[in-house]
Amino acid sequence: MLSLVEIAKDTLVNKQLLGVLFFDFADAFGTVNKKKLLLKLCRDFGVSGKLMFYVADFLSGRYARVRVNDLIGAWILSEHGTSAGTILGAILFIAYVHDTPSNVHPKFADDLVSYVTGKDIASVESRLQTSIDDLTS
Repeated sequence: MLSLVEIAKDTLVNKQLLGVLFFDFADAFGTVNKKKLLLKLCRDFGVSGKLMFYVADFLSGRYARVRVNDLIGAWILSEHGTSAGTILGAILFIAYVHDTPSNVHPKFADDLVSYVTGKDIASVESRLQTSIDDLTS
């Protein structure tokens, strides 16, 4: 947020417009494809050997249940996700989304931001739409 505030200040000083998109994925940690995550860890970060086995073990055999007020659901096998309540789960999620488009800037777990500056609304709007299109693809 602090970097975004500084960008906003610079934009105002330079008498430009600033457009910002905030992306917050619903149940982001729970939607991670574990096989794709392991592939990315191996291919993009060079994770292998015992560490790869540890991560694969961490991701497997996970169970989850839902609690609403006093009602607690049954335990079910979690086939997707990185365990949001753990430190390693958050790190693994960040690794999973590390290859988001370069026009989507600050990343903290499942919170992504895209911002653009410009002299006119049409160019700002167009470049923000490009950010949405890039992230979607």
